[in-house]
Amino acid sequence: QRLILLQSLSIHLLNSERVSDEELAKFMNTVARLRKLKRIKLKFEKAWGFTDFGIRVIVENLSKLSLEVLRLFLTDCVQVTDDGLRAFSRGIGSMKNIKELEIHLEGWNDITDRGISSLRESIKNMRHIERLSLNLTSCENISPESLGTIMEALEESTKRRHCMSP
Repeated sequence: QRLILLQSLSIHLLNSERVSDEELAKFMNTVARLRKLKRIKLKFEKAWGFTDFGIRVIVENLSKLSLEVLRLFLTDCVQVTDDGLRAFSRGIGSMKNIKELEIHLEGWNDITDRGISSLRESIKNMRHIERLSLNLTSCENISPESLGTIMEALEESTKRRHCMSP
């Protein structure tokens, strides 16, 4: 009952390899009921069992909240594809109150430049973001050119925000 008033949450699960998409869905449904949350840090390391479905569940539930700060560490999601990254990007892009966004997607070996293009579009449309940190270490199928387009999207977002300011 008291958890409903919680404004900040930090959870770190070091060995997430045993967490299934179904267990993740139950957990994220509980998190989504914490309507007062403004800051959240979720750290799932060695998340080998997460699939595109699990990633979609994470962002769909987080987007139900009015978060201002989101720190998301999802490492070694080796089953996540470009489809999962597209769902992730759409979900992140729908979070209109986010001011600080930290994303660690280390070891997502099945994502490619196609998936990164959806992340780029979400970042480009984030006019409210004040701080962004993105870690794509060991994502072996992403080209340096694709990473450059993310920086361009961030610059474009920043320009739009300054143009819209009074």
